[in-house]
Amino acid sequence: MASIVDPPPAIHNTRSDALVGGKKKNIDMYQAMQGSGGNTKNSKKEDPLKILDPSSKKLVTVESQRIMAVLDDSITKIRLVTLLPTITPHLDRYAHILTADMISILKEHYELELLFSKVFTLQEEEESQAHTSSAKRGGLDGEPEKMSYESLCQYRSQLQQQLRHSTRSIVRLFSRNHSMLDAVLKQVAERPPAASSLISTMNNLRGIVMERLLTTREEEEERGNYIHQIIQREAKAAVEVKKLDGLLQDASDDRDAELNKKNTEIKKLKSDLAQLQRTSNEVNKRIKSDSHKQEATDVKTSDGKCDRLKQSIAQLRQQLAQAVSEHRQSEQGLRSRKIKTESALETWIAKYDTDMGERQDEYEQIEAVYKIEKQQLEDLEERFAVLEEEYNKIMEERRIAAERKAEEERRMRLLTKAAVVIQAHWRSFATRKKLKSKKKGKKGKKDDDLSCLRNDRLDVHPTSSLSPAPSPSIETLLEKVKLRVYKDGIRTTEFFIDHDKLRSGLITKNQFTIGLNCICGNRCPLTREEVDKIANHYIGPDGRVCYRAFCFLMENAFNVPHLEKNPTATVDRPKTGDLAQPVNILSEEEETHVQQVLSTLQDYVTRRRITMLYPFFKDYDRGKLFSRGVTKEQFRRLLNFFDVDLTDKDCDVLCKKFQEPNGTDVNYPAFVEAIDKEKAPVKEEASSRLLTPADIKPKTPEPTKVNISKLIERLRCEVKVYRVRVCEHFKDFDGLRSGSISKSLFQRGLASMQGNHKNLTPSELESLSQYYADPRTPGNVLWVQFEQAIESVMIERNLEKKPHFRVEPNDHITLGSWDDTSGQVTGEKQALAKTAIARMEKQIAQRRIMTKPCFQDFDRLNYGYVSASQFAQGLSYLGLESTEPERKALEALYGDSKGINYHKFFEDLDPVAKEPRKYEKNLAEMISHIQFREAGTERLLKNEGCKTVEGVLDKIKENVMKRRIRLLEFFKDYDKLTSGRILKSNFTRALDLCGLNLTVDEIDLLAKEYQSEVVGKEDCIYYHKFNDEIESIFTVKGLEKAPTTQVEQYKITPEHLKNSLATPLQKVYDSVMTHLAQFVKTRRMQLYPMFEDYDKCRNGTVTYSQFRRVLCILCWITDELEFHALEEQYKVRVGGMNVFNYLAFCDDINAIVKTDSNE
Repeated sequence: MASIVDPPPAIHNTRSDALVGGKKKNIDMYQAMQGSGGNTKNSKKEDPLKILDPSSKKLVTVESQRIMAVLDDSITKIRLVTLLPTITPHLDRYAHILTADMISILKEHYELELLFSKVFTLQEEEESQAHTSSAKRGGLDGEPEKMSYESLCQYRSQLQQQLRHSTRSIVRLFSRNHSMLDAVLKQVAERPPAASSLISTMNNLRGIVMERLLTTREEEEERGNYIHQIIQREAKAAVEVKKLDGLLQDASDDRDAELNKKNTEIKKLKSDLAQLQRTSNEVNKRIKSDSHKQEATDVKTSDGKCDRLKQSIAQLRQQLAQAVSEHRQSEQGLRSRKIKTESALETWIAKYDTDMGERQDEYEQIEAVYKIEKQQLEDLEERFAVLEEEYNKIMEERRIAAERKAEEERRMRLLTKAAVVIQAHWRSFATRKKLKSKKKGKKGKKDDDLSCLRNDRLDVHPTSSLSPAPSPSIETLLEKVKLRVYKDGIRTTEFFIDHDKLRSGLITKNQFTIGLNCICGNRCPLTREEVDKIANHYIGPDGRVCYRAFCFLMENAFNVPHLEKNPTATVDRPKTGDLAQPVNILSEEEETHVQQVLSTLQDYVTRRRITMLYPFFKDYDRGKLFSRGVTKEQFRRLLNFFDVDLTDKDCDVLCKKFQEPNGTDVNYPAFVEAIDKEKAPVKEEASSRLLTPADIKPKTPEPTKVNISKLIERLRCEVKVYRVRVCEHFKDFDGLRSGSISKSLFQRGLASMQGNHKNLTPSELESLSQYYADPRTPGNVLWVQFEQAIESVMIERNLEKKPHFRVEPNDHITLGSWDDTSGQVTGEKQALAKTAIARMEKQIAQRRIMTKPCFQDFDRLNYGYVSASQFAQGLSYLGLESTEPERKALEALYGDSKGINYHKFFEDLDPVAKEPRKYEKNLAEMISHIQFREAGTERLLKNEGCKTVEGVLDKIKENVMKRRIRLLEFFKDYDKLTSGRILKSNFTRALDLCGLNLTVDEIDLLAKEYQSEVVGKEDCIYYHKFNDEIESIFTVKGLEKAPTTQVEQYKITPEHLKNSLATPLQKVYDSVMTHLAQFVKTRRMQLYPMFEDYDKCRNGTVTYSQFRRVLCILCWITDELEFHALEEQYKVRVGGMNVFNYLAFCDDINAIVKTDSNE
């Protein structure tokens, strides 16, 4: 049953009420004692009842699991059985849940229950009454009403047995059908109270049994000891509680006595208050009677004044009519004078226009003649500038030729003198030797004669025998071997490793010589002395050669090991042409012939602008991978391609010059480089420094003068244009986020940041590394400072701490704004460029050419730049012809480091009127509106700024009273520790969030008033004190401690009362108000309805124009100064603009007239 039915919810940590109540009470008492004693040794809070819980959470033994299974089964059966009294009377309601067999059994069970209840009732009646004779009752077979008492008892026991069997059958059927059991338990929830109590008791019993089964003997003993300790502590706590109760009783008695005294005082004050009220009522009655009498007297007096004023008004009206007639006559005279003056002015204007037109025509004629003469002057200057340049070149060439000729003559004289001296010394030596050999025989004489003959031959070339070829240096020899190894891809280690069995890196000198000869072979032959020189260079103290160092140098030829860890290292490279096939050396006559032929071909290539010569020769290349050679017949055939008369002798000399040493093919790449200047090799001097394993270090660039500010501006422009995030390229190298990385990692990050754009030179990298060097860690760079300097072009850092900082727009920053070279162009080039642009502008206007699309095809990324060759090609395609100097001038004027800015070029060449964008127009209107509002706010703050702390507090109190805001909510967000202090910057920020519109001076006044006096906290503000002062407008702090305190309601001073007028303006205001009051009093009129027609929002204000309109309708005042005085006195601020408070104006008028404003 327990396996098929959901068990009832387990009640964990359930104990008997008595035990649990006692334990909890003791533990609470223990916690109270610990808290009063201030024992805070254990900072972490632990559950005191945790020790009473069993350590194990699951049943381990089979017996305990069986016990729990029996309990769960019993609880489930009890839940089912207690529902039978609810189900059996209403079987029709649950027919859709129960089966037919179950319904029949339940019906029988219901009948048995009815019968049992009937028998039980009869038995109770029989017990209550006296027993009759058993002769009147039947046996067990009769009806229950006719049975005797003993028969009823027997029959009742039989029914009980039948009910037990029926209940078991029902439970057994339900246990077989789980779905039916679940449905019944879910839908039937009504039970008798006794059954619910029984189920609850069984669940508690299950929890207790569960706890007892989980608890071991050791835990039981520990629990008993713990409870014993708690009981002892409870006894001690009881003694303390008794003492505290006594103290509490004494304190309450004192409090009651004090309250009695206060109550007597309150009664006395109430009686005094009643007496004062009676006295004040009598005084009020007397004042009212006196006021009524005074009012009657004033009415009589005012009536007399009104009559007198009416008479004066009639007289004034007559005077006004006379003044109007006089003024009209004077106006007619002034109008006639005005007409005469206007006619005279028009005459002078016409005369001035005629004279200026004649002057303008004369000026235009002179200007046209000036332009013609200026154009002629520019043409002559241009022509003579070219001639002057050619003249300077010719004179410079003549000077260089003269110097070269003088140097050659001087060198020849020195050589001749040296040869004469050497021959003289040699003849003297030969003569002395010949004289000494006369004593020898014929054989010796014959040898001397031969030596003399040889010496005589030396006179022809005296320096040949006396200046032997110098021995090459070790650097030259290693460079020669390095080129051989690099060109042929030789693995040098393979030639030495067989001699080194122990792999020690050392072999004998003879073994090294053998391996070196095998490496060089016939293509790089070395003499015996050269091989010995290389071997001695790597020989060690023990006489053996360190071939590993030699192989390291050869294997890393023109390379640096571990280059990925040192990306800025300078790698040695061979001289241009060292790896190429050398051309043959001919005799002097043939070399001269070859140079003549090559110069002829060079002129032809330059004149015809032939730049692609390789494809003609590659078509004849015999190798699949281009062997870079053609046959002599193919070479002769290709020479016919040039429109130059070449003889057979010329072709033969060229073939002999460029023929490969070990074959008959012609080396055509060398021939192409000889006749094509653009393909000619650049002469460079390779580094002569030798690389050894102990001497491989990165080369530091030579220090050059780098403008750091210009370099940083250039990087800022690139970051702005290409939208680069600087930190993404450096933060991966800074694992500790210290803001400092090594120099090599910094330079690697710079290279990654620039990507495929213009890279920085080594000197620029070194300059940036030195500029941002970390003073604390040598060799490191502060990349965070570099990032802040570069990314400041995008946004200002820490902008949330500087809310008043104004961010300047950076739209002016473009790709070439950092290196604008237009100011460096000379006047001559600017004149050439203007001439070319003027001519091209006429061509574009005549032919109506679309210029930009041609250049946009070259600019795929739409940066606005093209290269110089693309610029020339685009002009040629458009048919805009220009000379070479003009093109150079245009490139200098519109070019920079990124190329040529063709957008700027076409703005000057073909300007197009740009239509204003709607977004920019709307943005400009929005900015102007915001600026207008800011200007109005600043003007308001400037005019209404308070100079004292009391004025600032009153301003804040009025704002808080109107808006009903709590300032404490804005301040406590910045006080995480609730210390009552915040920084001054946070205080300013919180006031800005409140929207109080305070000026900087007003905030400084508040900061000084509530500044902290604690040492070291001078930059903090006591905001609680400030908040209490503001909150005093609503209530008084500590009112619960002083209930008799009289609280006064805070009243807001009307805004118009704060307006103050200057003395002259105040006089005008007083006279105007008096005049208006007299008018209202005479007409007996109401002012409010006239203004309310314009006050749609009913806020008591109208605009200045509406106010003037009302006064003009009434014909009260027309003077501008009077209007200005009234507007300044009654102006208020509503919705960000100044308006007129007509309610205060009408109240003041009625106060002067002394009429009731509510009529």
